Amino acid sequence: MKPDLDLSANVEDDCLEVALAGELDMGGAFRLEPELDRLLADHDVSRLVVDLAGVRFVDSAGLGALLATHERAKDAGIDMKLANPSEPVRRILDITGTADVLQD
Repeated sequence: MKPDLDLSANVEDDCLEVALAGELDMGGAFRLEPELDRLLADHDVSRLVVDLAGVRFVDSAGLGALLATHERAKDAGIDMKLANPSEPVRRILDITGTADVLQD
């Protein structure tokens, strides 16, 4: 069975760019957090950009994974931002008041 969340990563200069596509629900969150932690540990970067253009659904577990990763990145001196949130993601960010924390 194919996972409902796809992740692709690219490192350019001091920035790790991660593009997500699919559903960022509990299953996706359990997969996303350790993968982002591994990528950050494997690369010497000062910025993490998570592109959410392809995310069609996010729930509280997915939002929690993004917030937890943001805190861990901040503690490690890495600036994390979300980019291109899809409409469903933008709606959740606005409703929860987390857009200001996770976006420019």
